[in-house]
Amino acid sequence: MAVVLIILFVVACVVIIAAKLKPTKSASPKTEAMINISMDDLVSKIKVPNSDDTSGYDNWLTIDSLRFFGLSIRSHNGIYSVACSTSHIENKRRINGHVILQHNDSILYKKKFERPHDAKVGDNGVVIFNDWLDTTALAGVFYVLNLQGETIFKKRFKANLLSNTISPSGKYAACSTAGSDYEEHSNATFLFDLNECKQIARFDETHHEIRIDEDTLTLHFNESALHLIYSFDGVCIQGNDISNPTWYDNCSGYELYSVLSDELASKEADFCSINDYQYYIDQFNEAIDRIPSDNWKSDIQLRIGDIYAKLQMIDQAKQRYGAAVKLKPKAAVKRRLQKLDKITNS
Repeated sequence: MAVVLIILFVVACVVIIAAKLKPTKSASPKTEAMINISMDDLVSKIKVPNSDDTSGYDNWLTIDSLRFFGLSIRSHNGIYSVACSTSHIENKRRINGHVILQHNDSILYKKKFERPHDAKVGDNGVVIFNDWLDTTALAGVFYVLNLQGETIFKKRFKANLLSNTISPSGKYAACSTAGSDYEEHSNATFLFDLNECKQIARFDETHHEIRIDEDTLTLHFNESALHLIYSFDGVCIQGNDISNPTWYDNCSGYELYSVLSDELASKEADFCSINDYQYYIDQFNEAIDRIPSDNWKSDIQLRIGDIYAKLQMIDQAKQRYGAAVKLKPKAAVKRRLQKLDKITNS
C-alpha cells in the first residue's frame, strides 16, 4: 500500500512540473486600435529620464505595446517630459501618431493625432507640438494641450510648419512656417500667449532655432550664429544688418560687399587718400574670399582698381584690372586701361 501511494505521489509531481514547463500559446499581435493597456503597464515599459539632467533632451522613449518610438524632451525644471511619434502604415492603413506626457515616472496622458512632431513642454505641464497632417497640401496645425491633455488652443496654417518653441514657464510659445502661396502664413513666425490662448504677434522671420526670453519679452532667432532679436510688439532690436555685432562673422560675401559698397558711395566724395579707402579695400578683399562667383569677384576687383585709379596709383590699379580679366575675360577694362595710360603719359 505504501509503495502505491509513493508511486501516485511521484506521478502527480511529474504532471504538475510538466504543466508548468508547457509553453503557452502566444497571443496574436494587436493593432493599435485594439490596444487597451493600463497605466502601470505603460510605466513599466517607459524609459524614465534622469531627473538630475535638465538639459531638455532625455532619450528615446519606447512603448512596445503601443508601437511607440519617439524622442522624449523634458521641461526646464525637469518635472515633465513629452514625446511624440508620427503616424505609420499598418496593413495598408495609416495609423495616427501619439503624444505622451509624463510627470516624473507616471504617464499623465496619451493622445492620438495625425502626424505630431516637435513636441515640447513647459514647467507647468503645458504641451505644444506641430501636426503635419496626413495631406499633400501645404498645411499644418499648431496645438497646445493642458495638463489633462485637453486642446486649449490650436491654429491651422495654410503652410507647412517648421520649428516651434515654448518659454520655460509655459506662458508663451511660437512656431515658424515654410513658404506658401498664402502670404499671411508664408515664411513667418507666430507668437502666442498661452495663458490667454491667443496669437499676440507675427514676425517676417523664420529659423529652426528660436528662443523666447520671458524676462525681456523678446524673441531670439539663430542665436548660435546671426543672432536676431525682436520684441514681443514686433520691433526689430537686432537685425540682419551691420549694426548687429554678429553680422560680420555670419554675412555672405555678397552682403558684405553690397552693404559696404553703398556705404562707401555715400562717403567717398570727401576721400582723398589711400588711408581713407583702406578699410573698404580690406573689406572688399574679404568679400572676394567669401564669394564663389567669378563674375562677382571680377566686379569687385574692378571696384578696387577704380579706387587706385582715382588716387593715381597706376601699378595697383593695373594689377586689379588684370585680376578682373582673369576671372571674367569680358570684364570692362579696356577704357580703364586707356585712362591709366593717359595719366602715365601726361
